[in-house]
Amino acid sequence: MFTQLADALCGSNNGVSVYCDYKVNDADVYYMWETGPNNWNQFAAVKDSSGNFLQFDAPLQLNYHVPTGVQYGQYAGKSIVLQYGGFGDLWGIPGQCVSALTNQPESCDQDNARYVPEFVIPYDATLGLASDGTNSYLVKWLEREIRFARKDVSACSNLTLPSNVTLPSAANLNDPSNPNSSDYIGVKPTVTAAPRVIQGEVKY
Repeated sequence: MFTQLADALCGSNNGVSVYCDYKVNDADVYYMWETGPNNWNQFAAVKDSSGNFLQFDAPLQLNYHVPTGVQYGQYAGKSIVLQYGGFGDLWGIPGQCVSALTNQPESCDQDNARYVPEFVIPYDATLGLASDGTNSYLVKWLEREIRFARKDVSACSNLTLPSNVTLPSAANLNDPSNPNSSDYIGVKPTVTAAPRVIQGEVKY
């Protein structure tokens, strides 16, 4: 695309202007437009009710001082930069790859490798605060997992299984969608509009 139509003019034919795409090679400034079925060659935007394009804020840059302790590894006592992009989107915690079978560190190019964070920010009013330089924000995980260190089988040789434990059966389960169930939650509501709150974030 040319910044002005005259840059593409390459002659005339019976008084009619002729434009040539190769004239782009002579232009100081030109633009290329690409489109296709993939997300990297498409443009998407959001407009408000007046037809104006909405602007989105860049992720919030936060500084986090990693507490001291062996559970924080090589990052203990250091400061790292995090980015907060909205509800549930906080990234920047260093990570490593571990085996899904042994939970031991391994190369990320292995088939059973999992990428996991090096540490977990504690849910603590003092140790779990990140700051943008003006305001402080309390970090709390939405979901987390507990990974256990691998132990040799010999460490389990002295375990004894209880003999008086009865496991529950499916007969004790109640279906909350069944009107005859004691845990019936009622008729499923009919949704006629877009949800106002998604995962705790108010949409409108």
